[in-house]
Amino acid sequence: MNVMLKAARADIPAYSPSGNECALFETAWTRQLPLLLKGPTGCGKTRFVSHMAARLGLPLSTVSCHDDLSAADLTGRYLLKGGDTVWVDGPLTRAVREGGVCYLDEIVEARKDVAVVLHPLTDDRRILPLERTGEVLEAPAGFMLVVSYNPGYQNLLKALKPSTRQRFVAIEFDFLPKAAEIAVVATESGLDEARVAPLVALAHRLRALKGHDLEEGVSTRLLVYCACLIDSGMTMREAVRAAMIEPLTDEPDVRTALLEIAGARPGGGRPCWISGGWRNPSAALAPGSSATPPHGTAIRTMPSGWRTSAPCSPSASAASAGRARCRSRRRAGAPRRTACGCANAWGSARRSWCSPAATTRR
Repeated sequence: MNVMLKAARADIPAYSPSGNECALFETAWTRQLPLLLKGPTGCGKTRFVSHMAARLGLPLSTVSCHDDLSAADLTGRYLLKGGDTVWVDGPLTRAVREGGVCYLDEIVEARKDVAVVLHPLTDDRRILPLERTGEVLEAPAGFMLVVSYNPGYQNLLKALKPSTRQRFVAIEFDFLPKAAEIAVVATESGLDEARVAPLVALAHRLRALKGHDLEEGVSTRLLVYCACLIDSGMTMREAVRAAMIEPLTDEPDVRTALLEIAGARPGGGRPCWISGGWRNPSAALAPGSSATPPHGTAIRTMPSGWRTSAPCSPSASAASAGRARCRSRRRAGAPRRTACGCANAWGSARRSWCSPAATTRR
């Protein structure tokens, strides 16, 4: 199990490695190679760069890229000062002049002209032409360019071109294994590991829903926020909602389903469902399967072609004990549902669940 690095100096941010990324960063720095980091939101990319810059004793200049970030914002521009026109270096130009690490976070968010500026700086020339001043700056041995992006946010309009991507050495990041993530969240928040463990377990369940009405899963950063709230006296229920549910979605139906998952007990007793299918691996049937489920089982065809089933079971409510209860919601335009029972196939346009079966999504 990876153990969080104990910083040799207090000013070095703690970081828990998941592979050989620290050695790769040092090698890239030694050989003057640009570095590309890719991975989901909040998995530790920025912390990793901060840790390595401090560990190597390098100044760090971080730029958070956005839709309006242009090449001039990075290189510099002429400004009026006291009646005079003065050239002011941008963060990239300063880093090239002085040395150190220049970190461009979420590079795909920047305007297209930014890539044009980076190209001569990320090949064997290692130069930064400044058209407005006529200068051509050569990057010193102490300069390193690091960029990052989230592949999950890429689309046709915002994507790194192959001509840009192939100029970098790349490291792929992901969330830490459960035990390591528990240790990191406990260290960052001060909350006991025994109380952090169920938060991390919930985060892993929610991450499995990425792509089913969720663009992103719960990040390690959100886990730390949640643990900090709990450590400050907030109830777990309130902290989970504020830090792990509300930031993920604005859709009322999805939020309600996530709250159901957060309140579900592992192993059964309460519903555990979200758009995308039943969460019950033992009940999943392969595409095209003609297998007949047990009597009283509702079938749902998922968009991927898998069919999943969940047995109707008596309601947990004492008032309705002994009788099966099934509920369903349907999207606009979908035909009225068939009554639950005996292998009636429900189309992917419907969302449905049988309560109170607790399940695990395939």
